[in-house]
Amino acid sequence: MKHPAVILGLSPGGLAAVRSLGRAGISVHSVDSAPKHPAGSSRYGEFHCMPDPDAHPDELVAALLELEEQISGQPVLMPNSDPYVIFLSRNREALADRFVFRLPEAELLEQVVDKEGMAELCQQAGLPHPTTYRAQSVAEAEKFGDKIDFPVFVKPRLGHLWREQMGKTSKGVEVASKEELLQVLERVEEKELEVVIQSIVQGPDSNLRSTLILIGDDGETRALAQHRTVRQFPPNYGVGSCSESYVDPEAEAIAIHLLRSLEWEGPAAVQCKRDERGGPLVVLEVNPRWGQTVDLAIKAGMDLPLLEYRDSLGIAYEPVTEFEEGVRWIDLAADFLSARYYIKQGELRWLTWLRTSITAKAHAYFDIRDPMPFIRTYIRRMRSARKVSLHDATEPHKIENLK
Repeated sequence: MKHPAVILGLSPGGLAAVRSLGRAGISVHSVDSAPKHPAGSSRYGEFHCMPDPDAHPDELVAALLELEEQISGQPVLMPNSDPYVIFLSRNREALADRFVFRLPEAELLEQVVDKEGMAELCQQAGLPHPTTYRAQSVAEAEKFGDKIDFPVFVKPRLGHLWREQMGKTSKGVEVASKEELLQVLERVEEKELEVVIQSIVQGPDSNLRSTLILIGDDGETRALAQHRTVRQFPPNYGVGSCSESYVDPEAEAIAIHLLRSLEWEGPAAVQCKRDERGGPLVVLEVNPRWGQTVDLAIKAGMDLPLLEYRDSLGIAYEPVTEFEEGVRWIDLAADFLSARYYIKQGELRWLTWLRTSITAKAHAYFDIRDPMPFIRTYIRRMRSARKVSLHDATEPHKIENLK
C-alpha cells in the first residue's frame, strides 16, 4: 500500500505537489488554514481546513494527528510555505512517530529562514551576499544611519509575519535616505516587527537565478532544476510571475557549495542575483521548500514533489539533474499586472507579453485536466482587484505605500 501524502499549504507550489502526487496514484490530502481555499478544489486531493500554523500550532498538531488516525498508511508530510516549514520543525517530536518527513536540523532551519541568520551562513561559506545591518529601533538606526550607503532595502527577518501586517505583496521597503529609514523603523516599532537593512543588488528581474535542489540524507544531490526570472510581481521586489527553465552552472555550483557547507538535508531553493555593475552572483536567500514555481520543474521533466516523496520514504532512484531548457511558467493574473507596469515604463509590448502567456507550458493555477482551482482563484482575484490601484499593486515596496 502506498503511503498517503499530506500537503501543508496551498500556494501554487502546494497545488503543483497535489497534482503531481495525485496523478502518480498517491492518495493526497491538502491542508490550509483558509476555509474554502480555491486550490482545495483540486480533483487530485481531499482538502482539510485546519488551524493556522502561526496562531494555533498546538491545535494544528492535534488536527493532523486526528487526520492520521482516519487514513490508511503512515502519511508523508510535505510543507509548502515558511509558516508550515517552521511549524513542522518546531513540532517534529510530536509528529515524528505518526508521519514521515525530511527536514534539516531545527537550529539550522531557524537560521536559514531568518534573513540576518542567512547572511551569517553565507559569510561562513565564503559566498557573496548583500551587506546586512540589524536595527530594531529608531535609536539604533540613529547611531549608524550615516554610515549606510543608500538606497537600501528594509526587509523582515521572517517574511510571512511582515506580509500579515504590511500587505500580502510586500517583501519590504526601499529607502533612499536616513530620514526615510527612520520613518520606516517608526512603523516597524509600532507593529513590533523585526527587520534587517540590506544593500540592494542592482539589476533587472531577469538577473535572478533560482536553483531547486533535493539533498539526500547522505549529503548527495538527488535532483536539481534551475530557472531564471522573466518578470516579478510586484516588479523589482516581488516574487516571480513569469519564469523560464534555464541552465546556469555558476548558480548550480553556488547552491551545491552552500548546501553542503550547511550539511543540508531535504528540498531547498537557492536564489541568486547578478549585479549589473559586475562581479559574481550574490546569494539572496535559501528557502527550505520548493517555492511556487515547482510546476515549471515538473513540466521541464523534473517532478520534484514526486522525487521528494520517494526520498522521504527511502525509495531508491537514480539522481535526476537533466531538464528541458526554455520551458516557461506563468501566474497569469500577477504577470498581467506586472506587464502593465513594464509596458507603462516602455520596457515591454503587449504583443510580446501575449506570446509569452500563450506559449507557457507551466502555470501557477491553470491546468486543463484540473480546472476548478484556476476558476475559483481568478473569481476571487477579480473581486479583490477592484479595490487596488495599479500603483498600489505594483509598488508596495515604496515608503508611501507602507501600511
